Amino acid sequence: MSAGVFLHGGGGTDPSANQACFSPFVEECYRQGGAPKLVMVLHDQHAADLDAYRAMLIHGGAKTEHITPVMVSEERTLTGTDIVGASGVFIVGGATPAIHYALCQDITWLRTLRRSSIPYCGTSAGATIAAQHAIVGGWKVQRKGRLMQVVHPAASEGIEELDVRGGLSVIPPVFQAVDVHASQTGTLARALALVETRALHTVAAIDEDTMVEFAAGELIVYGSGHLYEVRRIEHKIEVSVFTA
Repeated sequence: MSAGVFLHGGGGTDPSANQACFSPFVEECYRQGGAPKLVMVLHDQHAADLDAYRAMLIHGGAKTEHITPVMVSEERTLTGTDIVGASGVFIVGGATPAIHYALCQDITWLRTLRRSSIPYCGTSAGATIAAQHAIVGGWKVQRKGRLMQVVHPAASEGIEELDVRGGLSVIPPVFQAVDVHASQTGTLARALALVETRALHTVAAIDEDTMVEFAAGELIVYGSGHLYEVRRIEHKIEVSVFTA
């Protein structure tokens, strides 16, 4: 049986929200058998946030001694050796372009993840890179030969035009791409733009303090926010809304 994939839309400062969102992932990790080892992958640009991200797992029921941080960077990308023996892998947030490079430039580590059926969890940027395509940044889209704003520049990652690159493809193809902080930063509009311009035909946008689980062909939402599904159906765009 394949392991579950859990995508968190960001936030993570509310202990009760973290408990609702992360306990399903932590519970699956503890069902893997053997000595629990939750590998938490953190870009070295965000080393100061290590305790905050560790707290998300602890609020979800993990024990501190079972969490193993792994630091990555442009010079030191994630490897299969880093996750050998893991009962779960948690990819944290931060600067999406940097995290995308450290995890997607060389994806040979995914062989270990899949071969050992290790559950995957990503928050914020860690969720964005999980689909076939990764929305790395951008706040404008090309329409009729001109760039037009679709989201606030604060959500752009310092990139002007929408930038979509290859992702990890660890979720089923029900969504081609995933955006995060949807209601909080307005990235639902970015998802709409990607589908409206035919760049992609189906995009998910996840709110903060909201977790989406993909397991055995089923999609489950946890937490206090929304999962928005933006999909092109022939000449129309449909938006479906899911909550816990």
